[in-house]
Amino acid sequence: MADRVGDDRIVPTLHRVSTPWKLPRDVALQDVIIKCTHASGAMIVCGTPQTPSFGGLKRRLGCWLALDYGTALHEWGYAQADRSIIVEPVLRDRRGSYPRDAKFHMHDGELLVVQCSGGDVVLSHEKVGHETTSFLTPDWELADIRRRADTPNTSNPVPAGLDEMKAIAADSSKGIDYVRVDFLLLDDTFYIGELTMYASSGLKPCETYEMEKWPGDAWTLPSL
Repeated sequence: MADRVGDDRIVPTLHRVSTPWKLPRDVALQDVIIKCTHASGAMIVCGTPQTPSFGGLKRRLGCWLALDYGTALHEWGYAQADRSIIVEPVLRDRRGSYPRDAKFHMHDGELLVVQCSGGDVVLSHEKVGHETTSFLTPDWELADIRRRADTPNTSNPVPAGLDEMKAIAADSSKGIDYVRVDFLLLDDTFYIGELTMYASSGLKPCETYEMEKWPGDAWTLPSL
């Protein structure tokens, strides 16, 4: 990905190992996030009071590496993914806060809707999130789509680099029927977060049938 968008848009990888026993012993004390590459939600925020000990961290990562995530949630695309552990620095803005998310839902190069986080940060040793979420049109207007579990943002400021994010998402999704391209927003810049084929594992329903149908209508299905 760095070859396509440049190193300045990629979160640096501090370590990449095949087993947790190869991690530095003081990693739990550092201001970093540890992730498994083959699964969703398999991450540990280090440097917090809730961070497990090094022994607990190794046991948890070992269990995650043994998990066949492609089978566990019927997300077959993960079944062949390389199973490894990466360590990335924690990103913060000028105020010391964690970045917001802007998740671009793409259909074969076309942007349908952006899922943007806001509100206060929700931090645990396994997640950095935000309290609220809104869905926005490609023109950054509030879209008529809401999930049952979400509280909408009170404001949705246009992020710096929006046109560049749109271009990266379009280029990254060409030829793919659906992919969500995620960005991390920090002050006047952004980083690429992740690309996923399975947004929320397809398990977060919208409030109405019409809201469910609208994204589905954008899906180009193969002829039978």
